[in-house]
Amino acid sequence: MGGGRNRTGSTVSSEEWDRLAANPKYLRIDQRSDQVVIIDDSDNSRTFYPDGKKHDDKDQDGAKITTKASWESDVLTAETKLPHSEKLTETFRLNDDGKQLIIVSRFEAPSLNGPLSIRRVYDLSKQAAPSSATPSK
Repeated sequence: MGGGRNRTGSTVSSEEWDRLAANPKYLRIDQRSDQVVIIDDSDNSRTFYPDGKKHDDKDQDGAKITTKASWESDVLTAETKLPHSEKLTETFRLNDDGKQLIIVSRFEAPSLNGPLSIRRVYDLSKQAAPSSATPSK
């Protein structure tokens, strides 16, 4: 399949498809004043710096990615610029009664017909620390 295209017929990397398709059973969240660290059930971690500034990093292939995160009220929004002009916007918020964490991931790529949105809901665990979440059923 040449031309940088994968099995889906787009230029979206296999890593990005895998990242979007991942469905962790639980998340562990460590929130500090200057960063939010989210660790999934496979011990993969992501760190967000909610200061509204761009922070550079590299993906698993060594390509440059840039993430800008900020708090808007009680919602953490992280916008990541990916290789090939792709963009991933993630929002993290508690539902109205504070018992569930709702994560919405919106992926945009020039090779797609439109944005792809994935919504995940995690029940807050009664056994874990208040910042941990487990998926709802």
